[in-house]
Amino acid sequence: MVANNVTIITKAANGKEEAIQWQSDGSESYTLKTVEKDSTGTEIIIDLNEDAKEFADQHRVMHLLKKYSQYINFPLFLEDDEGKQELVNDSEAIWLKSKRSVKDEQYKEFYKYLSYDHNEPLTWIHNKVEGANEYSSLLFIPKKSPFDLWNRETPKGLKLFIQRVFIMDDAAHFLPLYLRFVKGVIDSSDLPLNVSREILQDHPLVETIKKSLTKRVIDTLRKMQQEDRENYLEFWKEFGLVLKEGPAESFEEKDKIAELFLFHTTSDHTKLFSLDEYIERMPSDQDKIFYAVGESLEAVSQSPHIEKLIESGTEVLLLTDRIDEWLMTSLFSYKEKEFADVAKEPISDEEVKVSKGDSELLERLNKSLKDKVEKVITSSRLTKSAVCLVRSKHEPGIQMRRILEAAGQSVPESKPTLEVNAKHKLIKKLSKLENKEFNQYAKFLFDYAVIAEGGNPTDPASFLRQLDKFLS
Repeated sequence: MVANNVTIITKAANGKEEAIQWQSDGSESYTLKTVEKDSTGTEIIIDLNEDAKEFADQHRVMHLLKKYSQYINFPLFLEDDEGKQELVNDSEAIWLKSKRSVKDEQYKEFYKYLSYDHNEPLTWIHNKVEGANEYSSLLFIPKKSPFDLWNRETPKGLKLFIQRVFIMDDAAHFLPLYLRFVKGVIDSSDLPLNVSREILQDHPLVETIKKSLTKRVIDTLRKMQQEDRENYLEFWKEFGLVLKEGPAESFEEKDKIAELFLFHTTSDHTKLFSLDEYIERMPSDQDKIFYAVGESLEAVSQSPHIEKLIESGTEVLLLTDRIDEWLMTSLFSYKEKEFADVAKEPISDEEVKVSKGDSELLERLNKSLKDKVEKVITSSRLTKSAVCLVRSKHEPGIQMRRILEAAGQSVPESKPTLEVNAKHKLIKKLSKLENKEFNQYAKFLFDYAVIAEGGNPTDPASFLRQLDKFLS
C-alpha cells in the first residue's frame, strides 16, 4: 500500500544455510533466490513510493511502533542514523497477567491511559479463556458517561489485539450496542493478523466471544446491583437509558437485561426499585405489573389513571424516561408477569354499575364528542379526577407519539376512549346543562383529560376562556 516493492532477506539462526531473498512489487507474482548475507536473522527493505515518504521519518516510525507493537513480548529497538538505539515497547500487557498479580492501582492507571478519562472506573472485569478458543479480555465500567454517548456516528467498541499486536481501535463486534459504554481490550490468539471489519462480522469466533463478554458484563452489573447498591445507583444514573435499549436489541436476553432495570414506584417516589423487588411486594393474586408513563415524576405520580390502584394498595411503576414506552413494547412480560399500561389496559374485570341517569348522560356525551373520542364510558379507575383518556392496547401513547413525530414519522390519527367518574361534582354539574352550554362543557372536559395525560389542547385559548367562565 505504501511501497513500490518489498524485499525480505533471511538467514537461518544456525548460520549454515544460505540466505534467501524474497521480493515483490505487489503484483500477483514474486521472486525467490539465494543471496549472500553475513549475519543471521531477517532484513525487510521497503522501497517507499512518493506519497508515503513520511514513513521514513524516525518520529513517524516510532509513533507507529508504539501504537501497534507496544505490548509485543520481546524488546523492540529503533536505531537512528548515528547508530543509537531507543527502546520502543516498555509497557507490559496487563490483560495477559494473572488477576492476582495486578494491583487495583494498576487497573485504574491502565483505564485512564486506555480511555483518556481522568475519572477512575467504577469496576473492571479481567478474564482469560483457554481451550478450544483462547483469548484474554479486560473490560472497564466507567464512572461517568462520555459526552458523545448518544452520537451514533462516534466509533465505539473495544481495542482489538491479536497475539499482543494492536489491530483495531474500535472493534464494535465484540459487545452489543446497548453496552457501548464499556471500555477495554480483547486479545485473541485465534483470529488472523490481517483481520478486517468485514472478516470480524462473519467470523464465528467473534460471536462466541461476544456472547461470553456480554454475559460477564451483565453478571457483573447484577452482582453490583445486589451487593453494592450505592455504586449501582451511580451507574444507573449515567447509563440506565443506554441499558434500556437492550431488550429490543437482544430479545432472547430481555429478562436478564430487565433484571438490571430500576424504576420509581408509587410505594416510595424517592427511591428506585428493581422489577424483582416489585414482584416480591405483589399480592399473590396479582398477575400483572402495572406501569404509568409520564413526562415527569410529579406528573405521573398524580396521573388520574392510577387513582383506583393506589386506593386499593396496588403498586405502580412510574416511568418518566422518553425511551420507557418504547421499552415496554419490547418487554411484554417479566418472569411470567405481564406488563400492563394503566392508560391503556382495563385495571380490573369488575363491571361498573351504571344508573339510568348516568346512562343518559353517557349517551349525550357520546353524541357531543363523537368527533373526538371513540366512545364515552363510566370509569372503574377514577376516584378523584373527573375524566381521563384511555387508548387501545396496541396504540402508541402520547410519549411514543412525540418520539415518532420528532423522528419525522407520521402517526395515524385515532380516537381515544373518554372515561368519566360519574360521582365527581364536575360530571354531576354537567348533567344539569342543556344544549350549547352542555357541548361547551363537554369539550372543556375533553381538553381537561388531554392535559391530565400530558398533552396540549388543540385550542389552548378557547380552553382558558372556558376555564375563566366556569371559575367565575
